Amino acid sequence: MVSNKWKSKLFIYDVAAQVAQEFLLHNRFSDLESMLEHASNNIYFTLGVVTEAIDQNFVISKPYLTRSFKILSYKSVIVRLNDHNKPLRLHVITNYLIACLKAGVCDSIAASDVLSRYMPTELPYELKDTHGHFSKSIHLTAYALLSKWRGEVLAVEDIINENTADKIKNSNGYSETEDTIGSLKKLIPWYTLLVSSLLSDTAVTDIEEVIDSAKNTLNIPSSDSYRFNLRMADDIAQVWFAIIIVNNHNIDQLVTELFEYFDNRKINLTPKTLNKFIRICCQYTDLEDMAYELSQQNFERAVQSKVNANEILEDIVEVARAILPLDKMQAELYFGKAIEVSGKIGDENFSRWEALTYHAFNIENIVHDDSQPELAYRFARCAELTHKYMYEDHFNWEKSVKALVNIHPTSSLTIASRWRDRRFGEDEIVINAIGESLLQKELIAPVALLSLLCLESGFNLEKILENIQFETLDSYVQIAIVLIIYQYQVIPNPSENNRALLEHLYSECSLEVDKVRSFLETYELDEIIEKDSRYVSHSIDKKIDWDAIFVNDQLDSNYDYESAKTRYLSIEGNYSLDDNYHNELQRRLSNKYIYKYIESTLEDPKIGMYEVNLIFREIPNKWENRAAVRECFGKNFKLYCRRHAAELFISLRDHDPKLISLMSSVSNLPESEFIKEILLGRSESSELLDSDSLFNMVSMISKVITPDASKSVLEHGLTLLEEELSDDTGDGEWSMDLIPPDTIEAAYAGYLISGLAEPPRLYRRVDCLSQAALSDSQRLS
Repeated sequence: MVSNKWKSKLFIYDVAAQVAQEFLLHNRFSDLESMLEHASNNIYFTLGVVTEAIDQNFVISKPYLTRSFKILSYKSVIVRLNDHNKPLRLHVITNYLIACLKAGVCDSIAASDVLSRYMPTELPYELKDTHGHFSKSIHLTAYALLSKWRGEVLAVEDIINENTADKIKNSNGYSETEDTIGSLKKLIPWYTLLVSSLLSDTAVTDIEEVIDSAKNTLNIPSSDSYRFNLRMADDIAQVWFAIIIVNNHNIDQLVTELFEYFDNRKINLTPKTLNKFIRICCQYTDLEDMAYELSQQNFERAVQSKVNANEILEDIVEVARAILPLDKMQAELYFGKAIEVSGKIGDENFSRWEALTYHAFNIENIVHDDSQPELAYRFARCAELTHKYMYEDHFNWEKSVKALVNIHPTSSLTIASRWRDRRFGEDEIVINAIGESLLQKELIAPVALLSLLCLESGFNLEKILENIQFETLDSYVQIAIVLIIYQYQVIPNPSENNRALLEHLYSECSLEVDKVRSFLETYELDEIIEKDSRYVSHSIDKKIDWDAIFVNDQLDSNYDYESAKTRYLSIEGNYSLDDNYHNELQRRLSNKYIYKYIESTLEDPKIGMYEVNLIFREIPNKWENRAAVRECFGKNFKLYCRRHAAELFISLRDHDPKLISLMSSVSNLPESEFIKEILLGRSESSELLDSDSLFNMVSMISKVITPDASKSVLEHGLTLLEEELSDDTGDGEWSMDLIPPDTIEAAYAGYLISGLAEPPRLYRRVDCLSQAALSDSQRLS
């Protein structure tokens, strides 16, 4: 049987674990035991509390475990938490059984019998992992416990038998199999020692010598070594620390030696591991100084880290929670810093940055002067700061990079190169946005951009090819282009679209390239499976008798429009008035009534933005040719914008300018005319505007002011942001050393050449340079 299949058991476990964590944090262990006493008949609550208590080195008394163990000991019972994460389940059961054995609730035979039901039937992926993605501590603790309770000595063969080793070799290769076995050989002595310490009533004899013996077999490489594995180092540090604490002998000296070992190898343990150490150090007088030292070290590391501010905030809060049981005032100081960081995170950061990018776009046509490179660099540094204090998926990389190109195109390439070197942002998104913008502005030869294919950047190939005039190129350049497309676009992704593109280009240029011709001749299309006709939808082209809908050809102010609507909606399949209806109605309107129709439609309070877009999306040709009609549209669109300023403001804030674009195209007025009306209407509203709305107003103002004014707004906004910059943001303060090359060509070549620092892609970078050089013989001089 499987006990308690009702859905809330995982919820009970989670609540119990969270409650236990908070009670232990505030040294309320007696209250926790009282709760266990009253909830001893709920096995999931007991498991949650016990798991957390053992993790934090607390001992649970026998009366609180007896009832739950009686249930667990039945051979037919398997407790599940509706969680497919096996290590969590295994961790829960091992902690619980350790607590039971220490409290004298069961013996090793009974504990072994229960644990064996929860052991994995196949080698867990966590133990096969040699890349440091997963911790091995949960599984190795369980294997070591099972061997100890069975009176055996754990060996690698107990975890990886011959069949398992063969499976690993077949899937991962011989070297990874050896790495897996090697890592287990290093870890098994430590977990064997930990389990012996956990299950012993007294300290292990000569614990110092035993730890030294295990330490001598480690051979952990330093952090700058190619084979360094932080997860492995973390696992060893945790088990080593646990051994010292459990034995409770010469703690101060042994913990100091532990940190000296990792410091000598320049290994920084993860914040999560250090916070765990801090919590345990708070329980021992001899380790209080160590708790203060580790908490300060972890706090400074969090503040100085170059990760997203949300991660910094979480790290600082965890440090504060770790030190809280020892020193409330110290924890409050850390919490204060966390509040300061959280104050800089929010949606207004998104709106502020959007406003700056809008104004950066508005200075596109400004005459470039000597200040532009510095302005571009300032914008890039502020982009790094904003990204840090913005939710990761809110930062608009493409728009920000294109704004950078607008400020100074040459600088955008040098900045992209530095961002790539410092692993800031996604290289592919950044260079693709720059390439697309440079191509659109005709600032770079499209042939040169083909080099991005060699970087696997995923640039839009069709967009590049559309801009290349192949008939003007020499044959050797045409051949080079075809080979680049063949090698870096078609071979990695031999889709029908890519193959057709290559074939078209190859035949158009009348080229002879053996391997390309051979590929095209031998390429076979995937078998096309015809769809079952029962599942193929067929669009029905409905024939509508418009004369029956609009009984009178001349539609004017006296016409019964409601009856026409009713007749149209009575046709099967017509559920609303669509653009077909409005197009036909407008075509049949009498010439004199057109102006009144436009005015009455836009004055109707029931006509929202969607309806306006639907009704006027396609106006009759005869309307477009009449200046008076366009003037009527302009006048009434302006009034509509003033009346509906609030909803139009929200639409523009959410980057949906379709209606404003429609108004502009129908009336022949610039979009700025309608945005002015929206801003005026918003300013007349009695509704208070929050900071988010105010920043969005600043964004819209960029559409109605001159490029010089936008540049002033941009400089002022950057100046305000720069107050929060640190010296290590970007490459520090602006200096003359940061001035980019004089030409786009030189900057682009520099971007490609700087990539040569990546050995695994060296051959691709060489192809990049060759391809770029084809577009301009002076490019790489």
